[in-house]
Amino acid sequence: MRTQAIEAAFDRFEATLAPRLGLSLTGTRVTSDDSGFAVTASAEDLVLRSVEHDGAVDWRLEGAHAESARPRLADAREAMDEALATLRRAIRCGPPQPTPLTASNAKALLGDGALAATVDAFARHYGAPLEAVSLPGDDVPSVRFPVVVRDQELLMYAPAPFREDARMRAYLSDLGFAIDADHRVSTVPLPASFQRRRRRLGALGGLEPELVRLRWPIFSPRGWLRRLSRGVIPVNIDGRLGRALGAASRRLPVPGATRAYLHNHFHALGHDVGMHALAMHRVPTSQMSELRRLARAALRRGRAEGAARFFEERLTRACVDAWADVRRPEAFAARFERDFPALRRELAREAGLG
Repeated sequence: MRTQAIEAAFDRFEATLAPRLGLSLTGTRVTSDDSGFAVTASAEDLVLRSVEHDGAVDWRLEGAHAESARPRLADAREAMDEALATLRRAIRCGPPQPTPLTASNAKALLGDGALAATVDAFARHYGAPLEAVSLPGDDVPSVRFPVVVRDQELLMYAPAPFREDARMRAYLSDLGFAIDADHRVSTVPLPASFQRRRRRLGALGGLEPELVRLRWPIFSPRGWLRRLSRGVIPVNIDGRLGRALGAASRRLPVPGATRAYLHNHFHALGHDVGMHALAMHRVPTSQMSELRRLARAALRRGRAEGAARFFEERLTRACVDAWADVRRPEAFAARFERDFPALRRELAREAGLG
C-alpha cells in the first residue's frame, strides 16, 4: 500500500540526508499538492527546506545553526538532489482513470448489484454518471461523485493535512478516498471495501458503514440513532420514493426543500462514507462504546432527535477538527481525547442524563 511505500521512501531520504549534514533529524514533512512539492527536514535548532522555482530546486537553511551547516549543505548538494528526486517519485503517482457507471455495469465493476438503481437514478437526475475509480489497495473500485450541486454541502471539505501532507494523502488513498479540485472528498470506497482497507492499515475504531436498501427513504432520527448505537452508519440507498421524486422533478417544478432532500438521497454513499465514516474512523473503540451507550440511553428516554443531531453534526465536526491538527493518522486518538470529555457531557445532556 502507498502508506508503507512512502514511509520507506522517507526513511531512505533521511538516511541519505542526516549523515551528510551531520544532523540528527527530528522529522521530515512533504507538502505535495497541485501548486507544488516541498520538503521540510527538521533537526535541533535547524530547518532545511526545499523550494522549487522554474523547474529547479533551491535548498534553504533556517535556524541558529544555519551558517555552520551551510558548507556541509554545499558538499552534499548532489546526493540531496538525488534523494529528493527519489522521494518525489515515490510520492507522486498518475491520476486513476475513471469508468462511467451504469445500471448494467455496476454489478460487474463494483461486485455488488445493490447500487445499480442508485447509479441509474443519479445519472438520470443529474445528467452525469457516477464513476468507478480503481485505487490501489483493494480489488473493488471506489465511487466518484461529479460536482453537480453547488448550493448544498454534501461532501466533506478535506482538512488541510489530507489535501497537502504527502503521508496523509497516501493514507487517504489507501483507505479508498480521493479529493477533487474543489478539495472535496468526492471519491469514496464501498463500505465492505472500506472495512478491508482499514484492517490492512490497522485503522480500527469508529463506526462501520453499511449499505441499507430502503423502499421509502424518509429520515428517522430514532431509526438512524438505533443503528449508530449498534456501531453502524447506515448508508440509505435505492429508495423508490427518491427515484419517483427524481423522475417527477424532470417534468415538474420542485420546491427547494424537496430538491435538497433529493440531493441528500442521491449522494448518501458519498456523504455518509466520505463525511461520517471517514471523520470518525479512528475514534478509539472505548470512547465510541461510551458514546453508543449514551445513544441507547437517549433512545430509552425518547430523546433521539437531539442525540442523532449530535452524531450528525457535533461529533463529526469535532473529528474533522482533530484531523486538521495532526500530520500522522496515529496521532488522531490523542488529539480527539482532548475533546472527548466535553463531547461526552454534551451527549449525556442530550440523553437527559446531565
